Formats: sequence, C-alpha cells, structure tokens
Amino acid sequence: TPAPSEGQRAMTPRDVKMLIQSGRELHGLRLQGMDFRGLNLSGAIMADTDLSGADLSGAQLNGSMFVDCLWSGAVFEHAKLDQCAVRGGDATGVRMSGASMSDASFHGVALSASNFDNVQAGALSFSECDLSGASFKNIGSQMLVFYEGMLDRTDFSGSLLFQTTFYQSDLRTSIFDGCRFDKTIFTESNLSGRSLKGLAFATCQFTDA
Repeated sequence: TPAPSEGQRAMTPRDVKMLIQSGRELHGLRLQGMDFRGLNLSGAIMADTDLSGADLSGAQLNGSMFVDCLWSGAVFEHAKLDQCAVRGGDATGVRMSGASMSDASFHGVALSASNFDNVQAGALSFSECDLSGASFKNIGSQMLVFYEGMLDRTDFSGSLLFQTTFYQSDLRTSIFDGCRFDKTIFTESNLSGRSLKGLAFATCQFTDA
C-alpha cells in the first residue's frame, strides 16, 4: 500500500527509512533539504517526491526507483546507486561525484549542470536526458550509453570511455580534453567542426558520425 502524502506532520529521515524498509511506496512527499547521509534506503520506490537540496551522501539506494521526482541541488556523493532506475523528473545541479552506479539508468531526466565526476559504474545509461553542462570528469566506468540526449558543453575531461556508446548525440560542443576512447561506438552522432587531435582512440567504431 503506498504511503499517503504527508500532510499531518513533518517527516523525519527515520520515518522515511522505516517506510521504505516496510515495503511502502512513497508518493508526493516533501523531503527537501533533509539529511539522509549514510542511511540504508535500498529498494526505495518514490514518485512525485521532492528531494531537492537533500543530502544523501554515502546513502545506500541500490535497486531503488524514482519516478518524476525533484532532485535539484541534491547531494548523492559516494552514494550506492547500483541498479537504480530514474524516470523523468528534475535533477538539475545534482551532485553524484564518487557514486557507485553500476546497471543504473536515467530516462527523460533533466540533469543539466549535474556532477558525475569520478563515478564508478558499469552499464550506466542515459536516454533522452538533458546533460547540458554536466560534468563526467575522470570517470572510471565502462559500457556507458548516451542515447538521444543533450550533451551541450558536457565535460568528459580525463575520462576513460571504455565500451561507451554515443547514439544520435550532438557532440560538437562536448569537452573531451585528455580522454581515452577504447572500443567506443559513435552511431549517428554529430562530431562535425571539432578537432579530435591529441585524443587517444583504440578500436573505436564510427557509424554515420
């Protein structure tokens, strides 16, 4: 049974943890600015929930699902987000540096100016997301997928993009300073007008790029 929208009293992080651990789905809650640092919230299911400005640094959120939630300005640094699914919502300016995000997926999420520096992940995918001005510096990830997203001024500096796929992506203003591309696939992606001089490519594939 979904938890009702909280209108009677203010929720606390402990309340939220107990609801999640009891298997309740959280709908329409206002959790902005709350301190969830280090809490185990694995398996959470949240919809239309406001987490803007909340601090989830080091929290465990493995296997969680977020639908049309507000994450703007939230902090997930060094959090565990493996097998996490995010569908829709606004996560503008979210900070996820150092997070673990293997088998996580984002679809239709506003992620402009977000920070994914030093993320460790395998099979991390972004489809139809706005990643304008986002930062993916020094990531140690493999099998990343960027599908039909906005990558205007997205910064991948210093990253190893191993088995990464860019599908129908406009990369003309993306930043790849010091990047290494290994088994990277560019499919129907726009690289026109930019210099790739000095970048390291190994067994990469370009199809209609």
